[in-house]
Amino acid sequence: MLSKASSPQRIALLQLGRPAPGCNNIVDGLLRFAEQRENVKLFGFINGLKGMLNDQVVEMTRESFGPYNNLGGQDYLGRSEDVLRTPGHHEAAIAAAKKYDFDGIVIVGATHTMTDVSVLAEKFLENGVKTRLIHIPATVDGNIHHKYIETSLGYDTASKVYSQLIGNMLTDSASAIKYWYFIRLMGAEPTHLAMECALKTQPNIVLVSEECASRNETLTDIVNKIADVCEKRAADGNNYGCVLIPEGLLSFVSAFKHLISEFNQIFREGVTSQDEQQKLAHKMYESDEFIKGKLTPWSYSLYQTLPDFMKLQLLTERELEGSVKLSHIETEKLVAYLVDEELKKRKAAGTYKAAFAPVTHFFGYQGRCGHPSLFDCSLGSTYGFAAGVLLENGLNAVTVTINSVNLAPSEWRVGGVPILSLLKSQPKSGFPSTQLVVNSEMVDLEGKPYQHLKSVQRSWISVDQYKNPGPIQFYLKDQQHEVPMVINQLYNTTTNISEEIRGLCASIQNDALFTEHQHLLYAALSSLKSAKQVINSMSNQMTD
Repeated sequence: MLSKASSPQRIALLQLGRPAPGCNNIVDGLLRFAEQRENVKLFGFINGLKGMLNDQVVEMTRESFGPYNNLGGQDYLGRSEDVLRTPGHHEAAIAAAKKYDFDGIVIVGATHTMTDVSVLAEKFLENGVKTRLIHIPATVDGNIHHKYIETSLGYDTASKVYSQLIGNMLTDSASAIKYWYFIRLMGAEPTHLAMECALKTQPNIVLVSEECASRNETLTDIVNKIADVCEKRAADGNNYGCVLIPEGLLSFVSAFKHLISEFNQIFREGVTSQDEQQKLAHKMYESDEFIKGKLTPWSYSLYQTLPDFMKLQLLTERELEGSVKLSHIETEKLVAYLVDEELKKRKAAGTYKAAFAPVTHFFGYQGRCGHPSLFDCSLGSTYGFAAGVLLENGLNAVTVTINSVNLAPSEWRVGGVPILSLLKSQPKSGFPSTQLVVNSEMVDLEGKPYQHLKSVQRSWISVDQYKNPGPIQFYLKDQQHEVPMVINQLYNTTTNISEEIRGLCASIQNDALFTEHQHLLYAALSSLKSAKQVINSMSNQMTD
């Protein structure tokens, strides 16, 4: 049991990184913590790092926060996408901590922020600053979960918002019976968010970036795989469908990964402003000889095969430090364009006889500030309260952890883990190669969520099993919350077995539609009846 401190505390909140639903509830959690004590004052930096640099600090109170409780967005204080990384930033943080006599600062963000917190904590110690730092994991990408941190704030809400939109598209696809929807989902490099939405909606195809990389698939391989499904479904009279595409797909395709890496390097060397970025980008786009001299021969060859809109995006859509903005690269349009070109070839060869009508969408910003689900409301408030408790008990450079999230919130296990234990010596965009960083967790191809997806998605190709989950439900019986399906797969054994049974039944049903041997159907039916009798018999014995 953590002890309750008697000395006064002054705690500040700093929100960095991209928006995530539920972040307002961090404020609620901190206020609940302060309300149970008589010696805690809470402050916030206006607009994140900008507020720290410009000395814009306000006191947080229940009265001022009231209209924002349980709502989406981060507009109570504001946030900034800027990184807390340069010597100037560190000096500003030290100055603010000393001026306002902060005992602790709670910093909200994803893996980049977590890495920056570990460095800033060292700077504070080196300069004799008493202020301790606590990190709260918040990102819609879902790329912060492992044995220490089961999920990040915002992931559940975003997946439900996107799943409603995907479900609407699936319903439209099955109604109009003529469109193929190519939908790209936000999620940075890993495929967690696309997998979660796929399990919720069951589209015909979901691309898993990590799987493509493990198979060393080229973009041509991916395009042919999709075209094969389009051709088969058209032959069966189903000339429509849906493909889910993760945001980071291109960075997992070997040739594209090298091309993106070369572009990132070019834009980081000697380019100090966005104006210089844009001038260099347009010069490379306009002059073939200039860009040919900048790229390796194999990357230049790939670049030449791309449609003009993709060339321009790869050159002009850049972060401040020079890396490509994955969320601005319209991979869905590129894939749809290439599938269209492939099907034209097949149509000329006589193997594909339908009309292909692709429609593209990108779902990302729609989910970043949505009203948080009941799960994220509870998660955000718990994270905030826990951060206060960790600071109260003298912890520093720690990220808040919540485990057993598949259970009711009253049974969650709350604690903290030193960020030091999460640091690895691996490359990470925006950091020197020599720096230890907290990396994004990629999809584990041996893990339960992916293995479950693999077991059921084959049946989605031919037989429509579309699900339209509808909007987020905010008023559930007994205030129960629905845990993300990927998280349930990882931590709920009962759900894992039930979902595996469901997947096997769907697969058997699909196989039964195409078998030509009647005796196999009788054998399958007999086995299923026997299994049902065993379950009924055992259930009756357990209730007697």
